[in-house]
Formats: sequence, C-alpha cells, structure tokens
Amino acid sequence: MKIVRLLLSLWLCCLAGHAAAEEAMHIVRIERLIQSADASLPHPGKILPALPEQGWEEVALPDVAMQRTPGRIAEGKTQTTWYRFTLDAQRAQTAQELYFYLPRWQTVGQVALYGDRWLLWRSSGDPVWNGFNQPVWVTLDAPEMTRRPQVVLLRMDSVPGAGAGISTAWVGPRSALAWRYYTRMALQVYVLLATGIAFLGLGLFCLGVWRKRRHEILYLLCFLASLCFAGRYLHYVTPLNANFISPAWYGWVSVNAVNWLAVVILIFNFRLCRRHYRWLERGMIASVVLQSAVTLPLLESSEAIAALSSYVYLLVLLMAIPACGFALYAAWQEREKSGMLLALISLTGIPLGIHDMMLHGYRIGVEHVYLLPLAQIGFFIVFAFIILQRYLNGIEHLEHSRELLTQRLQQREAELADSYAKLREIEQRDLLSRERQRLMQDMHDGLGGALVGMMRMVDRGDLQSERLKTALQDSIDELRLTIDSLEPVGSDISVLLAGLRFRLQPRLEAAGVQLRWQPEALPPVPWLTPGYAMHLVRIVQEAVTNIVKHAGASEIVFATHADATHARICISDDGNGFAGGDNDNGGRGLRNMHYRAEQLGAVLRWQEIVDGGRVQGTRFTLELPLARAGL
Repeated sequence: MKIVRLLLSLWLCCLAGHAAAEEAMHIVRIERLIQSADASLPHPGKILPALPEQGWEEVALPDVAMQRTPGRIAEGKTQTTWYRFTLDAQRAQTAQELYFYLPRWQTVGQVALYGDRWLLWRSSGDPVWNGFNQPVWVTLDAPEMTRRPQVVLLRMDSVPGAGAGISTAWVGPRSALAWRYYTRMALQVYVLLATGIAFLGLGLFCLGVWRKRRHEILYLLCFLASLCFAGRYLHYVTPLNANFISPAWYGWVSVNAVNWLAVVILIFNFRLCRRHYRWLERGMIASVVLQSAVTLPLLESSEAIAALSSYVYLLVLLMAIPACGFALYAAWQEREKSGMLLALISLTGIPLGIHDMMLHGYRIGVEHVYLLPLAQIGFFIVFAFIILQRYLNGIEHLEHSRELLTQRLQQREAELADSYAKLREIEQRDLLSRERQRLMQDMHDGLGGALVGMMRMVDRGDLQSERLKTALQDSIDELRLTIDSLEPVGSDISVLLAGLRFRLQPRLEAAGVQLRWQPEALPPVPWLTPGYAMHLVRIVQEAVTNIVKHAGASEIVFATHADATHARICISDDGNGFAGGDNDNGGRGLRNMHYRAEQLGAVLRWQEIVDGGRVQGTRFTLELPLARAGL
C-alpha cells in the first residue's frame, strides 16, 4: 500500500510539477573546494567550523571530484570535497517552503548537507554501503533554524581511490520538485524493492514445489535466482545497518551475488531448453567459486572488496558473453520461446552492464541511472511466466489425465460388463445342463423306476386293482415331486416341507397313519438350490416311506426347530422301532439317504424311543447347516 500511495503521489506531483517547473532553481555550476587529510572519515558536526575562502573553484555539474582507481583504496586517508552555492535574494525571501533535491551522489564515504553552517542532513549506514542510490530530499526550512539559510554547503568525505561525484542539483518549492524526486525514487528504489519482494515470494513458492518434486531442478534454480537478486540489489534501496551484518560480509554477498545471479540464470536457461553444457557450466561455477574465495572477508576489508568489485563485474561480463550465445542457440534449436526470450534479455543485459560499469567507474555522468537492475525486472517477469506456464500445464495435464483415466475406466467397465454377461451366460448354460441332468436322474430313479415296476406287473399278469392303483399313485407322486423341485422355494425350508405335507398326508391317511404337524419357524438357508431341495425332499420322503412300510406305526409326529448354526427336521413314530442308521447294514433306500445327506452336508440320526424298558417307536433327525463354506 505504501508503494501504491507513493506512485499516486508521483502522478499528482507530475501534473502539478510541470506547471511550476519555472519556480525551481536548477544548479548546474557550483563552487568546489577539495581538502585531503591523513585520517579516517570524520564525524560531521552539528555546527560547521569556518572554511577558508581561498582554493574554491567554479565547476560544472555533474562533477567527479575523484576518479575511481580499481583495486587501489588508500585506507586511513580522507578526501573532503565541499560544494557551495548561494541562494538568490528573491528565492531566499519566498514564502513557500524550499527543498534541496540532489538526484544522485556516489562515493565510498559519507555526505552531509549544511545550511549556513547548520547540519540539515547526513548520510547513514556503512561508508561503502551508504544508500548512494537514494536521492537527497531535504527541506531548507528546518525547525531548529531561526531563518532560511543563504548559503548551502554539501560536504562529501571520500576514501582516496574509491571515486566521488554528484549530479546536478535543484532548489525550489515542493510543488515544483516533488515529481522529480518521486520519479527518481521510483526508478532507483521503489521498482527494485517491489521486484525484489515479488521475486522472493516467487522463489519461496518454487522452493516449496521443489521440496516435493526434487527432480524439477528449475524450481530450485528459480529460488536461488530470487535469493541472488535480493542479495545483489538490497544496497540499492537502503543503507546498511551494521547491527545486523558486518560490512565486509555484506559487501562480499553484494559484490559476488551478481556473479551467482548470472550463473543461475544461464543454467536455468540451459535446463529450460533441455541442454547440458557440462564444460561451460563447470567453468562458470569454478569462476564464481574462485572469485568468491578471493573476496572473502577473512582476506579483505569492506573497502578492499568494493575496490575489487570492478574486476569481478568485468569477469562476469566476459563470462556472460559466450554463455548467452550458447543459451540463445539452444533456445533456437529447441524452439523454446521462453528460453529464447530469457536469452535475449541476458544479451540485452550485456550493454546495460557495460553502461553500469562505466557509471560505477565515473566514466559517464553521475546523474545517470543504473540500468542493469531495471533489466532484472525482465528476468523476474520471464521467470514468473515460465513458472505460471508450467503450473497451468501441470493442471491441464492433470485434467487430461483424469479424462483419460475416466475413459479407460469406462472402457474397462464395459469390458468387465461384457465379460460378466458372458460368464453369466456360461453359468446359466452350465446350470441348465446340470438341472437337466438332475431331472433326468430323478425321473430315471423315481418315475422311471415306478413305471418299470408296473410294466413288470403287467408282464406277470398281476393286474390286481389295488396294487396297480398303488403303483400308479407312486408314479404320480414321483412326477409331482419332480415338478415341485422346479418351483422356486428361495431359502425357506418351511415352504418346501409344507408342499411335501400336502403330497404325503392323503397317502398316510389312506394307510391308516395319523400325521401330527408340529413345526417351528426355521431361519432361511441361503444355499438351498432346487437341486439341494430335491435331495432334502427325497430324504424326508424315504424316511416316511420306511415308517409306513416297516415300522407298523399308527402315528407320525413331524417337528422342526433350529439353533444358531443348524436347522433340524425330526420325524417320530410309535412303531416297532428302527435302528438302521448304519449305512453298511441298510438297504438301497438308506444308502440313497446317506448319499443325499452327504451332498447336503447334513447329518442323519435314528434313535429308538424307549419307555419302561419297551421300545415305543423311532425318532429320525435330519440336521442341516444354516451356512456352508464357499456357498
């Protein structure tokens, strides 16, 4: 929000400033006095002592009071440059508040501004990292002064060999100069600050992505580029506070970060184009490591690192020229538009870097703006575009993968449905085949046996009506049982037994046997198929037939009950008794009963009923499991 307000103020000031520009005084010529001393940088006092009147000379602004000598800084010595100008009477008496505006100054040292020998402003921070890129904006109507100053003095204390210079200056009301000041602040400070914060935020996002996707090296390189950008251009926007980091280490990071940034960007460009120039990359990394080792604070002071910075910048420039060519060639070969744009920005940075090296070495006017930091904004935009494009491509790929997965799933479901339909058809055919075989077997064993018996009776001439009637009734019962086995009974045994009662009761009454029906409700038996139902009916039918034929009983009691695991069918009679449950000693009927019980997984039991030492009948029990493994 602060940056937005400043930009809005800049726009408003621009509108008002053009109209009032004639009210401002543009200082292009000024008096200068140079003094040297064998001492460290002095502390500017509140009140300036009297200065000599001899030795002043008139110079044009911008002015370079001392050229930079790369690699040579005379530590322990100081050159003080004084700049003096006098306000004209009309401007000194104006009612509007006056401001002093200096677009740029640059030196290894400190700067102070005096009005009539009274300290109005001084630079802060370390002598090397002293906020040189920030314009000077000072009111000449300080509250502690009794009157507006007539003479304005600019004091610049510099380390010999480090260079010193100032741009042209302005004096005038706020309405005339504010737009110039805010424009310069935007170009030299605010844009870099906003870009650095945004780049760092993008880098932290990329770091989070890289931690989860370690094979995506581009995200790590983007994070490293954001750190290098912040480390390189932090001193452009604020003076150094030595309480947080020592000047030497800060200088080491600031000077070498430009090398690190160039190497990271170029390797990023190579990886973006899917290229590995191993010898070139290793050479660049070795060069950066060597330069970082030579400028370590353990070996050099903050001032010495600043003096060596020109060589460092020259080496990175020489390294970047061929590397940018390789990056552009790789992007052209791969038709990678983002990589080509990144390589072009890198190539553009070479002449901009030459411009900044000349400005840093006082070869061109001090009033110029460092252009390479502004070009780094292009890197941030391209990096942000590449990361955004990869992010959107990832989302699009994920959506496409989901669609493809859905299509494959639907295709697989259709195939499974088709396979299931075919499997059911096969099962139906197999079930129908087994049902046919069962019906044929039942008809052969039951109805077929009865009909064969009648044929033999006819062949023997045994045509007694009673016996023939009985044989016919047996045949009809067998046919009915076969038909009943085709009826769906689900899993309800009670329904099956009720149908059997309906068939058996008339025959029992005709034989003089009374049927007492005492069933209880039975739980469902899920595995009871028509085939198993037929086995169950045959067992019960055979048990009743044995009672009627062999027991001589007058009463049959039919009961059912169940527990948690089994259902039981009990048939009791009051006949002569029967203990023929042993399969080896029984006839064909008993063997069939045991066979069918084995198919059902059931248990057959016969128990004689004894009362007073006499046999009073037999109890037959059929025990069925309620559940069967695999069914």
